[in-house]
Amino acid sequence: MGQAHADAYRRAGILYGNLPIRPVLYAIADQNDTLAEQARGRLGFTKAYGDWRRFIEVPEVDIVDITTPNHLHVEPALAALEAGKHVYCEKPMAVKVPSLPWSWRCSRKLAGTGALGDLGAHTVSVAQFPMGDVTGVCAQAQTLFKERPLPEFDAGYGSKVGAGAKKRTVANEDQIQFLVEFHQARSASSRLRASVQVAFLASFGRSPARRGQSRTTANGSTSFRFFE
Repeated sequence: MGQAHADAYRRAGILYGNLPIRPVLYAIADQNDTLAEQARGRLGFTKAYGDWRRFIEVPEVDIVDITTPNHLHVEPALAALEAGKHVYCEKPMAVKVPSLPWSWRCSRKLAGTGALGDLGAHTVSVAQFPMGDVTGVCAQAQTLFKERPLPEFDAGYGSKVGAGAKKRTVANEDQIQFLVEFHQARSASSRLRASVQVAFLASFGRSPARRGQSRTTANGSTSFRFFE
């Protein structure tokens, strides 16, 4: 993957002539000096390091691109961000869920609602344009993380917490799934697009994605059902 990323940076200047700046393959790191030097020569980097920690603070480095094995993503990513670098990281960012701090979004009193109001509302709003009014809903909600650590200062997702921080109860749902039935699509040409919208709605907050099948009932309503 590192080879693919390096090639993409190199070709960017060729494929996109109007770039305000062009990528320069400045430094590469590997497990040791020998491997790093071999990769530098093969891929065309200027510098080679046998330890990624040695180039994090290098002023010539603007972007740190992380293509290590999954369990080695989070440490260099956080270190690069702390050093003021931009980060481009292969998925996943970490192999387990990072402990996000408690914020106003977790409070029913302050936010009113959780995942449904924050994200689901936009999905339903957009879907109503091709689908018409909602005629039926089957839904369930969960709060998977019952409590979260309290930050010293609430700055949303950018808040920082100490290792021994106290925790506060999460009052809002952080995941919701719903299956929605709409009135018939507003035009025959939009019926197919409408079915796709319902597939997205029904899988909101769920993983993995499932295949689906749409049907139009006798009264003209369009629904969507899942099947394995």
